[in-house]
Amino acid sequence: MSAPDSLTTRIPNGVTNAAVYATMAAAGMPDPSWAHLYHNDFDTYLASDWTVTKVGAGTTALAAVDGGQLLITTTAGAADAVYNQLTTAGFKLQAGKDMFFKFSGVLADVSTEVFYAGMIATSATPLAAADGIWITKAAGTAALVLNIAIGGVLTTAPFPAAIALVAGVQFELGLHIDYLGNVEAFFNPGTGADWAQLGPDSNNPTLNARGRQVFVPNASITGGLTQALLNPSFGILNTSAAAHTLGVDYVTAVRNR
Repeated sequence: MSAPDSLTTRIPNGVTNAAVYATMAAAGMPDPSWAHLYHNDFDTYLASDWTVTKVGAGTTALAAVDGGQLLITTTAGAADAVYNQLTTAGFKLQAGKDMFFKFSGVLADVSTEVFYAGMIATSATPLAAADGIWITKAAGTAALVLNIAIGGVLTTAPFPAAIALVAGVQFELGLHIDYLGNVEAFFNPGTGADWAQLGPDSNNPTLNARGRQVFVPNASITGGLTQALLNPSFGILNTSAAAHTLGVDYVTAVRNR
């Protein structure tokens, strides 16, 4: 019996996102410069690419994990923390342009530490940043909150109560700021292909726990969207006298040119 056919779509003459008049119109491949893209799957980690702000003597280092992982470990002080930001801010929200952010990771504990990930202006205290769009998990809860800040004015929107992180279980968080300035936040428990996601059954609780969970229209954002330059950012903060870990699978930021 022969092996099943591959699901690969075959386009031998190529495919492109370039306009017919563009330089790469006939290249037969997507133009990689079409959008500003940063992606790191953490098979490699160059410390100089990141500004790491610490309270205590925590560590940030690669771990031997399938798929690549950056392991962040705090020391055991009750307020110890490790915050990572890409060293040079290079993403700015613009009218008519979409921006996307994805983060995949795993927390060893979801009760006594604070976690965040998103796009934040350069700050030594990113959890209190004046400008940015990010998702947080506070101490004492596994629930998530979307945060939108401009000039120190914060707009927040909670994820549905049923959406929560689970200790030791990988998760994916996402942000999309559309061309009108609306913000939506996503949650996927686990990552990778899942054919069940393609089903049309909106009453399926498994499907309801995936995908877009929060939508904030631009008109509801106090002060509108920030025009500060933003960095991909993530980190954890202790709220108990014990070391905590955050394993980062990947981080992605995209903004249409």
